[in-house]
Order: sequence, then C-alpha cells, then structure tokens
Amino acid sequence: MPGQRKVLDKRGILLVVIAVAVIALILIFSPDAKAIHLQTKAGGIISDYVASLEQTEESEIGVFCCILPTLYPDAPIGTDLDQAISWLKEAKSIAPRNEYSSFLLGQAFCLARNYPEAMEELSTFYLRRSDNPLVVAELGFAHLAKEISSSDSQEDSKEYEIANLLFNQAGFGTRFFETTGEEAYKQGKYKDSLVWFNIAEKFGTLNEANNRKLAMLKVAFERATDIPSDLPMTTMAEETQELLIKPGMFFQLNNWQPVDVRRIGNNEAAVIWSNNNAIGTLINVSEPSESCLLISAIDQKPAPTQLAIYLDYQRVSEIELSEGDGQMKEFKVQITLEKGVSLVSIKLLNDYYSASEGDRNGYIASVIISPCQSN
Repeated sequence: MPGQRKVLDKRGILLVVIAVAVIALILIFSPDAKAIHLQTKAGGIISDYVASLEQTEESEIGVFCCILPTLYPDAPIGTDLDQAISWLKEAKSIAPRNEYSSFLLGQAFCLARNYPEAMEELSTFYLRRSDNPLVVAELGFAHLAKEISSSDSQEDSKEYEIANLLFNQAGFGTRFFETTGEEAYKQGKYKDSLVWFNIAEKFGTLNEANNRKLAMLKVAFERATDIPSDLPMTTMAEETQELLIKPGMFFQLNNWQPVDVRRIGNNEAAVIWSNNNAIGTLINVSEPSESCLLISAIDQKPAPTQLAIYLDYQRVSEIELSEGDGQMKEFKVQITLEKGVSLVSIKLLNDYYSASEGDRNGYIASVIISPCQSN
C-alpha cells in the first residue's frame, strides 16, 4: 500500500537518524574522541603561534617547533600556549595510549621555552616512534635549544652530544645545517643563516666560503672581531675622520674575492654584476658615531639601475640611477656606526640583460664615510 510504504520509509529514516545520533554521542563522549578534539584545538594554537612568528620575522622552518626559540630569541611567548598545554595534558590523561598528545606537548613546551618538560614529552613519543626521522630531529632540536639557552658549560657539552646523536640518527648531519644556512643567506635571512652556520660548526667543519660568511655574520650581529686577515678593512681612528673607500677596497660577498674593477671614461668603478653578488667593505671605528655615506656611482645604460645599501646586513637605503647618461651621480645616506667592525655593502636590485640594450650592472666609483654635516 502506498500510504503504508510512506510510513515505513519515515520510520526507516527516523531509525537511521537515531542510529547516527547515538554513534555521534558515543564518539563525542568517548575518551579517544575527546582527546583527538583537544589535540586539534591545541594544535591550532601551536600552528597560529608559529604562523605569527613567520609573519613578523622573515623566516620559516617548517615542522620543527623546537628550533624556533633559537631563531627568534626576542619573540614574545604566545599567551595561548598555556591553554594548549592544559588541553594536551587533559588529552593525555583521558587517553594515555594516544601518544600524539606527548608530541604536541613537547612542541608546545619548546615554544614556551620549557625545555626539560619538552624533552620529557618528546622522549615519550620518541620511544614509540623512533623510526620517524622528524620526531627524532625534533627531540634533537629540543636538546639543542636547551644547550643554547643554558649558561652551564658542562651541561652544554652533554646536550650537544645528545643532539648530535639524534641528528645523525635522523639523517641530519653537518651538511644539512650548512646547506640550510646557505639557503637562508641567499634569501637574505641573515639572522637565520647565522643560527644554522653556528649549529653546523658545532657538529663539523664549514667549507671555506661558508666559514667566511659566518665570520661576517658574527661581525654584524655579535660584534665579533675575528676577521679573516685577507679581507680589506679601513679603520676610522677618530670620530671626525673622513674615510675614502676606493673600488679596489671592496670584496664580493658571495665568494670573498676582490671585486672586478673596470675603467669607465676617466673613472674606475667596482662592478656589481648581478643581484646575487653584493659587494662589501669592512669599517673599524673606535667610537660610535652618526655618519654619512657619500656614494659616487656611474649612471650607465640600460637605466634605471637600482641599488640597495646595507649596514651589517640591514637595509638602510635604496638609490636609483635613472638617466643612463654615463655621468657620475652622488647619493648621501645617513647611518649609525657602532663601536668595532661593521660591514657596509651594496647590492644590485634589478639585474637585466638584452642583446639590444646591453647588460645592467652597478658601478661604484667610491664611498666616502664622514660625519654628517647639519644643514
């Protein structure tokens, strides 16, 4: 009967709805389901915090949370991390066999700079997932972060040894850290590059080019004085002194070789051939000073030529030569020189070549560093 069939259909639908609802309630209130729900919420907080770091600091590291405090030592600790830790502890208590709570807890504790707790939780997860290289490496980064944050030299050695063993187990040898440092350097993420090169140096030997990069990064960010002896350096003995940096006093930042010097008309100029190879020079000052750079550059075709000026890897200004008329142009840039050695560098921003127009390069005739004169 059609009417009876409709009633049966409605009853069948009702039974299906009731069955789905019962299953949903069982899932919602079961310990494992609740633990997964808490893990998801906590994981969202962790992801949001990592994303906020990568937006405010020009860096990215992917899945490894425990290296982030080393890359961003001045970043504030996320206020929601305590909530994430609380949820993960609850998830761990109600579903102890779900070991993923320990992994997320380890990451959250790392981000909160609580490395002993982080290592304990990650070690718990490691015992069950030691075949996963990402898990092993994250535990290694936790030991490394604890070492970097510690002032105990004996403890330092122990943590480095453990971290090194874990990194080797994960397949992350010295070359991995060195390559990561190289990539960060190429991308202009110089603070990151310093961290990675420092780590690589702890576990092995850098190649010559990267060792020089590390030396320059230490000059820029740690005020180091251990400079390769073959690099040119000019000393400003007095605050009122004027320094003339000639073309031959620059070196190439990608290979530390002397720059190519070309004669253009009556002038010699240091040539910046491409965007990938800035030129630099070292300045040693006895006292901090407000100084001005007077940059003399030759305005060659094809115009425009855009150059960026850096002090200790931090961009301080951009200049543009827009005429392509072969004339000398001067630009003044104000900088603050700290006591000790600083790196002044110039980078080409818009490299270009065509058969009809020629090759765009930067041509620096001189840089004069002197006290800024008030107008």
